[in-house]
Amino acid sequence: MFGLDKVLGRLARVDAGEAKIFCIGFNKTGTTSLHTFFGRLGLSSVHDIVWPIESHRSEGREHFVEATCYTDGENASFQNLEMWFPKAVFILNTRDEKRWLRSRIKHAMRFGVPTGEPGCTVLAQLGQMGHEFFACPEMALVSWVAQRRVYEAAARQHFSGKPNFLELRVTEDPDWPAKLESFLTANHVPHRSKLPKDAPDTNKRASSEVPDQQELAEYLALADEVLRRIDALGAGTRGATREYCMA
Repeated sequence: MFGLDKVLGRLARVDAGEAKIFCIGFNKTGTTSLHTFFGRLGLSSVHDIVWPIESHRSEGREHFVEATCYTDGENASFQNLEMWFPKAVFILNTRDEKRWLRSRIKHAMRFGVPTGEPGCTVLAQLGQMGHEFFACPEMALVSWVAQRRVYEAAARQHFSGKPNFLELRVTEDPDWPAKLESFLTANHVPHRSKLPKDAPDTNKRASSEVPDQQELAEYLALADEVLRRIDALGAGTRGATREYCMA
């Protein structure tokens, strides 16, 4: 009985009427800056890759007890989150694809390039994204772009016309803090009304910080070529779709 009472107590805290803020954009689109910004507004915030996974579990709702804001929401189930938390608001943080791929590549290369030689410690330091990239760079880039395009399109379609949705370009729009604060106010999300003096601009990595500059240049050129081929393929697919619909 005690275990059941404990679970029910946690769920009651989840249902306490608090408006949740879910940032559902992919990493390297200003997620750390958003996390920092929420803290400056006096809001509790979680920045990790666990909660998007929990959002897909049927029993995952009680994971969202402790905090108001959640960032780094790559591939989160916004459908479940909206069903569980009707007062929640959703932010699709996004950015230019070319710059996004470049940022991901620099992030993957921050420890260097794995050589496969004895004593090389790069692989042991990499996260999942880094392992994907160095296992097969071209296919990883294709997969990243495809996943993001499909997910963002689904989010835009799901939230079309809804007032609880905001698309934000944190890394490119200097006015994003004011837009976000206005959005929270319009949706009656309690927070400090005074904006921080300086917008957070965190977790940036300059190209010069990457140890292997020659490898970096080659991978950046590969990313440009991958985007070019994907866009060319997409243009052909759209033309075929139009011809099919007119037939």
